[in-house]
Amino acid sequence: MIARLAKFVRRLSPTCREAARLISDAAERDLPRLDRIGLKLHLWICRACRSYRRSVELLRRALRAAARSDAPIAGAGLPPEAKQRLLAKLQDN
Repeated sequence: MIARLAKFVRRLSPTCREAARLISDAAERDLPRLDRIGLKLHLWICRACRSYRRSVELLRRALRAAARSDAPIAGAGLPPEAKQRLLAKLQDN
């Protein structure tokens, strides 16, 4: 019974490479249900991908905070048009 369940989970769970792509995609859009389930299963068993997801979330929060701030992003040297595109993209999500 447990071996059957493990086989099912492995079949549904994406590889680390696929999970990384799904984590990045999820930061920009809603994932289809099957992809969300597979990613959750993968994250349940893979510490490295959980760490990657936390890093992506941290970066996203930092970019949102920087975009809302009037202070320039340190070292970015972004032209105003690029900053506006970044703000628009972050606000969409």
